[in-house]
Amino acid sequence: RFILVCVAIAVYSVVVTYKIFSIGLSCRPTVCPTTVCNSSVEEKHAKEVTTTPPWEQHLDFEGFNNESGTPDGHYIVPNYVHFIKFGQAEFSFVHTVCILAALKNQKPEKLFIHTDLDGFRGKYWNVMMNTSGFVEVLVIKKMKVPTEIFGQKLQQKWRNYHGGDVARLQIMMKYGGIYL
Repeated sequence: RFILVCVAIAVYSVVVTYKIFSIGLSCRPTVCPTTVCNSSVEEKHAKEVTTTPPWEQHLDFEGFNNESGTPDGHYIVPNYVHFIKFGQAEFSFVHTVCILAALKNQKPEKLFIHTDLDGFRGKYWNVMMNTSGFVEVLVIKKMKVPTEIFGQKLQQKWRNYHGGDVARLQIMMKYGGIYL
């Protein structure tokens, strides 16, 4: 059942991402060199990127085909998987299983964890860090929990929940891919 829920969320995220981009919304992120991992815990695994990574580049959706992508072989939805982890430095068993299932079954080019923390800890984090192929695709992106949407402040007691919803939309619009 858990896998079905993950798959359902993934399919929904792909549809939402496609619909967002198909109505002409796009993000034009700043083009600059970045480091793959921004967390102090993962600095030993950080790799300097000398060119702008694909997820930081502007995408032009002219000429995209829903089934085959662009003439040069790029797909509409990049093979990126996103997770959000606000305010919790440790991963639960369920969250770990979902991340490792995405790694094994989706085989993403990049697996993003968006967080407001400086690093992660705990036995499940250690399990993931020691899983073959995980560190190679891991990208930790530091971001603040959104506090407003369209100028409307989020209520303090619901900020992490609604802020997570706002963050999901911002992430999908900026990077594309799927959110689990």
